[in-house]
Amino acid sequence: MSMRILKYMTMMVVALPLLIACRKTGHPEDFGLAVSAVWADEADADEDVKLERLWIFDSDGKPLMHSDWDDARELANRLFPIPQGEYTVALGVNISSPFGLSESGLSARDIAVRLEDAMSPFHAFYCTRDVHVSDASRVTTVEMQERRILSEFALEIVGAPQGMSVDISVMNAADAFYPMQKTSDGQYGLVSDKSQEVHIGQMELSSKEGRTPLLKIMPTVSGREYSFFVIKLILSGGEVMESYIEAPRMEVSGKYLMSLKYDEIRSFMHLSACSIKDWTEGWVYNGEITDPTE
Repeated sequence: MSMRILKYMTMMVVALPLLIACRKTGHPEDFGLAVSAVWADEADADEDVKLERLWIFDSDGKPLMHSDWDDARELANRLFPIPQGEYTVALGVNISSPFGLSESGLSARDIAVRLEDAMSPFHAFYCTRDVHVSDASRVTTVEMQERRILSEFALEIVGAPQGMSVDISVMNAADAFYPMQKTSDGQYGLVSDKSQEVHIGQMELSSKEGRTPLLKIMPTVSGREYSFFVIKLILSGGEVMESYIEAPRMEVSGKYLMSLKYDEIRSFMHLSACSIKDWTEGWVYNGEITDPTE
């Protein structure tokens, strides 16, 4: 019994032909900040870009400007005149319903992205960078490597009885994501330390693979070593079996496949990482655990 994390061992960077077009330069009078972008994961190259949100903050974290763009070509051709100095630049992509955006304060730290539904049919992306403008009379270009905010998760049950469905809840998903706050290792993009229960609901397993669709959900809350799931197995005759599962935490941009053997499923289970093979990290069943809801 295992849970596998589909994890890229190297970060691939590819051009974003639909996100940021090439800006035509060559005029000596041009000056200001130019924003370009690339996908951090080549698998996102075909994403449909519907909305871009750009923030620029000064060295004190106070807002200098904020603009929304529904046409990537407009942003690609813009220059933002700013004085010499230190800045923090953030570019969000597709942060729209069912994503909610909170900008309640006047600081970069106050910007929070929330998922208003249990899951999203599409991904939202972010990148935040510190930028130094040494000469305000010239063009300074900043490249933004856009990463997914959500985790991807699927459940596979090997040997599941025909007609069985599953009901999935994530007990400690983060309630928010802060693109302009740093993690303990100094990287921008911090998940909230406040958890929420996310009830994904009942769904059928595919007849071919015995697997749920790929679900786009919030990562595990900050400060917790494990992610907690409550999974109900619903047989065609109406019988229900409930299992509490503790597994390694889900990270921002992570890809996860929980693969369980039907005849080994227990009321309380622990899954842990054991090996890496073909870009996949295996999670194995080690036995029963303490009730994770206590």
